[in-house]
Amino acid sequence: GRIDLDRSARSYLPELIPGRYATVTVRQLLNHTHGIPAADLPGETVEEWYAHRFDVHDPEDLVRSATAKPREFRPGTRQHYLNIGYTIAGLVVERVTGDSFEHQVERRILRPLGLRDTYLPGREAEIRGSYNHGYQLMRLDDGTTGLRDASVWRATDGWAAGDLVSTTADLERFTRALFAGRVVRGPLLEEMFTLPRVADFSTGAPAAYAA
Repeated sequence: GRIDLDRSARSYLPELIPGRYATVTVRQLLNHTHGIPAADLPGETVEEWYAHRFDVHDPEDLVRSATAKPREFRPGTRQHYLNIGYTIAGLVVERVTGDSFEHQVERRILRPLGLRDTYLPGREAEIRGSYNHGYQLMRLDDGTTGLRDASVWRATDGWAAGDLVSTTADLERFTRALFAGRVVRGPLLEEMFTLPRVADFSTGAPAAYAA
């Protein structure tokens, strides 16, 4: 009960969220109707992203970068799926709890559900233990195009939006628990899957993402 979905994000983070985004609510952060653009990150091609794969990004710096720009649309009128909403929501969690986002996820979700093979890597680039490698098609050093192992990669740019390592077994366990009401309970679970009645920012199609 310490976070109100209809309260402004700025009321929790007054020193971080500027006045142009004063009306953005926590609910809008979660359902991608906030109108805040993406943060600036280095690179525009997969080769450039690969070159910056070990960069460390601070969540507050990402928010400052995003909120320094004009809004994409008036909050609550369109939907645009971007990581920045979850980044701000993660910072709200930290402000309200006085604890790290990572520890709150572990304490409230991972440990109670027994997700022993799931963790938030933080600044780690390597994946612990054995895993299936992932490959990305890109231009290689000799000028040809081919597959490069992209498994070792820091994900601090995603942070609360997806900086997570897991297994298919744990994902199945989590999904079962979610739909059984063990993660988000009662009316909040139904609300979590309710689509906002707005159009997609890019295509004009009906909104496709819930919280």
